[in-house]
Amino acid sequence: MGRIPLTDAELVKALLLSRSRGNPGEGDRSHAIAAQWDTIERDLREPELWAFITGEASEAPTHISLLLDTIAGGPKGRDRPKFHTFETLRPLIIDDPQGFWDSVVGLHALVHGWYENRELFHKVGFLIAQGRSLDSLIKLSEERLKSLFEAELDAAINLDRRSHRVGGRRVCCRDLVVDDEVEPASTLRENEVGDEIVARLPVLDSASFRIIESVEPIDGVQIHSGDSVLRGQLTL
Repeated sequence: MGRIPLTDAELVKALLLSRSRGNPGEGDRSHAIAAQWDTIERDLREPELWAFITGEASEAPTHISLLLDTIAGGPKGRDRPKFHTFETLRPLIIDDPQGFWDSVVGLHALVHGWYENRELFHKVGFLIAQGRSLDSLIKLSEERLKSLFEAELDAAINLDRRSHRVGGRRVCCRDLVVDDEVEPASTLRENEVGDEIVARLPVLDSASFRIIESVEPIDGVQIHSGDSVLRGQLTL
């Protein structure tokens, strides 16, 4: 029977604990780090917290791997090389195991703090549910003071709430000019303007649409023949 290959998280943990045992006469931090590792993994396995930081309910072999992948950076999904996280973090662990572990603990404290903060829970959770990645929000928080970070979140949310999908495409409402002769629909009609309906946004009649044959690019956006748009400007 073949051996089950180790994951990035397991390789990182083994190296970290090995480098944290210290030399003779020095303190052994491996037991304390192992206990902290298990606590963080247990926290991240809480379904609501996991859904908050990932935008999905699907499980992963190890949840702490999300923090490790975030610190390592690099390509995502199928483009990510095998063991990219471990190979990227290996020199950091060898050079300063405690410093590396402090960064993992700090990242866990950051996302857990967002989860516990009522306002940030809703703002960050909304943006992640709309497709923003956790690492992009973490990077934003590192580059801004807390007040500026929250202002950036508000701006991103307001931009998203002013948009909705038409025929599967995201259209920015502030750029739409509806023909004066066409009345907007007075009631919501399921699936008439795509599968997503955003609260408090106007729902428009299908009569407001036309098929364009050719138009000039608007704001650097190339619109192709056959695209379905509202009469006026649009942003895809």
